Amino acid sequence: MKTDFSGRDMESYTLAFQQGDMEGIKTFFTAWYAPLCTYIDSLIKHKAVSEEIASEAFVKTWHYRQQFSSANAIRAYLFTVAKRDAFRWQQWQQKNRAISLPDQLLAVQEPDHHTCMVRIETLRLMHKAIRELPPRCRQIFQLLYVQGKKTGDVAKELAISPCTVRAQKARGLNLLRPRLLSFFTDR
Repeated sequence: MKTDFSGRDMESYTLAFQQGDMEGIKTFFTAWYAPLCTYIDSLIKHKAVSEEIASEAFVKTWHYRQQFSSANAIRAYLFTVAKRDAFRWQQWQQKNRAISLPDQLLAVQEPDHHTCMVRIETLRLMHKAIRELPPRCRQIFQLLYVQGKKTGDVAKELAISPCTVRAQKARGLNLLRPRLLSFFTDR
């Protein structure tokens, strides 16, 4: 088949495309893939992703091939799908950049195996020391430090005054300090 899009040839390519003839998709792919990639690249400035989006746009268009009555309808759908997917990719990139920057920083500063083991052991010892606090003090300590609640919220939850919460917190810290220091000093 010729690939010049003039008159009757265009109609035959469209009909072949609608009927699932591979020659129809090959013809449109040959004619529109490069311009579609250029269009997408002008939107997102990423050549490899532009090529991927263009390829996917052809696949999506192929799935709905029976709905198109003309080559212009196929082209319009193809470019519309590609534009939508390019903008979705851009939004995903912007969202991902905001999330991944701190992740990248954490990855750069990732501690070695020994440091991880020390951290795990420290947390184990701290939880053990907290479990050994008097009951009310332990309860307040867990609400404040383990669950991250605020003093006022703990006071409301336990139906006690914020001053009592602060006093129990101070008592807990005073009881924990010597116990935790003993874990980390030579015996």
